[in-house]
Amino acid sequence: MKKYKVIDILNLANKKYTLYFSKEDKGTQINTYTKQIRKCLKNKGYEKPFNDIKASDVYYIVDYELKDYFIKNSIMPDYLQKDDLLAQEANDREVRMLTQYKNNQNIGYVDAKSQKSLDEVLNSIKDSDYDPIKKLRDVCNSEDVDLWNELDFIEKNLEKFKQNYIFYALLKQNHEHFDQAQYIKDFFERDKYIDDRGMVEVPKYGYSKYNDKLNEPFRNYIKSSEKDKN
Repeated sequence: MKKYKVIDILNLANKKYTLYFSKEDKGTQINTYTKQIRKCLKNKGYEKPFNDIKASDVYYIVDYELKDYFIKNSIMPDYLQKDDLLAQEANDREVRMLTQYKNNQNIGYVDAKSQKSLDEVLNSIKDSDYDPIKKLRDVCNSEDVDLWNELDFIEKNLEKFKQNYIFYALLKQNHEHFDQAQYIKDFFERDKYIDDRGMVEVPKYGYSKYNDKLNEPFRNYIKSSEKDKN
């Protein structure tokens, strides 16, 4: 069984939050972090030399009791705060899903009321319609699984075709290219910072760094072809 000391707790906190240490004043900063940790340990009944600290107390201090303090003193507090907020939202979503499941509440599509036949709606669709699939969904009962799956399939294919056409046309027009290799790498890097609990994927610290990039692909992955040639 591992015996934790104060320096072990500090190392765990540094690994999770990437704490700020300046080259000129690192020793003083370590002492400051250590004082905060010792204070928490004393509140839990630990006295010097702090031997045989329970692992549950160690992780509680790092993950909860001093979490805000460590985030504030990280080299990337903004990202960690975003990660913390996303994780809380995921936890809240998980609680709601479990509550719905426990209470046998229906989680799925609400049945749409049929007003016209499917053929009538198909015949009414025009090229100029912005969202023709919505017309079909409005008359389809969600219990008709096969038809609903067909609508999902055609909607995804239509969107893919439209988006691909616009995407490649704009790149060519603006003399730009898409750095898809880096996009794919960042996508899988982001996955390393997700805790999969079965029902809800909870972001961990480090997630937002890649999530912010992936959420703004035009800013981060579209490059000028002319600059690359120089």
